[in-house]
Amino acid sequence: MIVDQILSSSTSKFDWIVDARPSPANAWHDRILVENQHFVALATLGSIVPGWVLVIPREKAFNLANASSRHRAEFEEIRNEVQVTLAKSFGGRIYEFEHGPRAPHGLLGCGVEQAHLHVVALPFDLVEEVRSTTGNAQSVAVGSNSPWDAVENGRDYWLVHDPKESEALITYPDEPISQGIRKVIAAKLGKAHAWNYRVDAFHEHILETQRAFQPLAFA
Repeated sequence: MIVDQILSSSTSKFDWIVDARPSPANAWHDRILVENQHFVALATLGSIVPGWVLVIPREKAFNLANASSRHRAEFEEIRNEVQVTLAKSFGGRIYEFEHGPRAPHGLLGCGVEQAHLHVVALPFDLVEEVRSTTGNAQSVAVGSNSPWDAVENGRDYWLVHDPKESEALITYPDEPISQGIRKVIAAKLGKAHAWNYRVDAFHEHILETQRAFQPLAFA
């Protein structure tokens, strides 16, 4: 398939995870917090709040809806572990979200070129905030802990999931934009200017998250 050929040649900032090798930059923010055979979790650049983690598959994939369903048990396992630690350390409500590009090199891929799930502790209802922000865009509410099965093939999508309520919202944006849900979060928190992870890394928040998962390493 053409998409498979493009994907295999795409360069991702997370190729080191797919290839099971050390981070080429040896960057402190690339410290693996939790891992299993098929997924890893890292604190993320652009953590607008502390308690913000990325879950990344070890297989090459441009979105989670198209990632292999063979590893759903391991996916749920690492998500649960991340959620428990975030809830214990940061409180608030835990939400998961994904900007899902329909193909490699899409604007929704945010320049990362590898599927990744954001898991974050927030003081507001992210599902409702995204619902109210997306206006006339087509949206579908899904009651499931595995909402990716409901994503329409071949479409750009936003997916927001409330694990506690087993509620998810899948939105198909009229126009793809980069880091769209991050912009929603930044605006709600009164930091509308700080949505871009390339500009505002929030290093202090990354360190707080790393300490929550690996306190001895940062004692």
